[in-house]
Amino acid sequence: MELSEIEQKMRESVNNIEKIGAEYAEAKALSWLMQEQRKIVLATEAAKSEAKSTIAKEQEALQSEAYKLHLDGTKEAIGDEHRLKATYERWYAQYECCRSLMSVTKKQMELL
Repeated sequence: MELSEIEQKMRESVNNIEKIGAEYAEAKALSWLMQEQRKIVLATEAAKSEAKSTIAKEQEALQSEAYKLHLDGTKEAIGDEHRLKATYERWYAQYECCRSLMSVTKKQMELL
């Protein structure tokens, strides 16, 4: 592989690291928010309950559609976060690989 090809792949990696990194940051923030809001959704649903005991209110809240919907959304947010992290790490690994390859190629050129 020639230096120009390696440099082109490095540029592509850097561009994708930047792009995916921004998407990953947004996904991570959403994932965190969804996880934190779980308690709020649960408390809101428990407050709506007309049950007499705290345990019964919590059980109703845990079985509510709003809570189940929130959990599904949280699952999706966490999945998106992890998929983007994996993609980000792949591009970062490609960049590091190209960097190493460039060093080896330059060293070989010096020996010729």
